[in-house]
Amino acid sequence: AAAVAAATLAAAVFAGLPAAVAGCTSPAPPPAAPEPCDVQIVTLSIYASDNINPNENGNPRPVVVRLYQLKSSARMENATYDQILLRDKETLEDDLAKVDEVEVFPNDLVEVKFERLPDASHLVGAALFHSPKGSSWKTFYEFPLPPGEAQCGGRESDAGPPVADPRVAFFIDSTKIDNGVEMDESMFPNATAVRRLNLPKKAAAPEAPSAPRR
Repeated sequence: AAAVAAATLAAAVFAGLPAAVAGCTSPAPPPAAPEPCDVQIVTLSIYASDNINPNENGNPRPVVVRLYQLKSSARMENATYDQILLRDKETLEDDLAKVDEVEVFPNDLVEVKFERLPDASHLVGAALFHSPKGSSWKTFYEFPLPPGEAQCGGRESDAGPPVADPRVAFFIDSTKIDNGVEMDESMFPNATAVRRLNLPKKAAAPEAPSAPRR
C-alpha cells in the first residue's frame, strides 16, 4: 500500500510539471533592431584646367571648393554666391549635414574619398571663385541609394539603383564647376598627377568664411 501511495504521489508531481514550467517561461524576446544602412564610401575626382579662377590679367589661381553634404538641395539651389560664401550655415539651415573644403590648383586632379552621411541626399561642389558668374560656381550630384537604404526608411527607388561605393567627378574650367553634364575627362589632358585626400568622418561648417583666392 505504501508503494502504491508513493507511485501515485510521484505521478501527480510529474503531471503538474508542464503547467509549472509553462508558468515560469519568460516572454518572447523583443524583435531585433534593424540593421544599420550600409556605409557608402564616395570617390570624388576633381579635374582642373590650366586657367581656373583667373585674375584681372587672366592668370590662373587656386580655388577653394566647398563640398556640402545636404539633406535637401532646395535652399542651395536658391542661394546666391554671397549667401554661401559668407553665411552658409544660416542660409542652408537644417539642409546642411556636413561641409569640407578642398583647395584645387591649376591642372590639378584631386581624388577625394569620404563617407556619405546617412541623412544626406545630395553632394554640392561650391567653387569660391574670385569673380563668379551667374550660378556656374555650384554644381549638384544626387547620391545613389546605398544597398539597404529603402529598408532603413530612406529614399525610395526614384534615386536610382543601389550603389555600394559610387564614383563621381567634378570639373573646373575658368569660373565654372560642372558635374559632367558639359565637361568630361578628355577636356583635361594635363590633369594627370593625382592628389589623394581622405576627408574626416565628421566636420563642422567653417568657423570663418574662406575668402576667394586673389
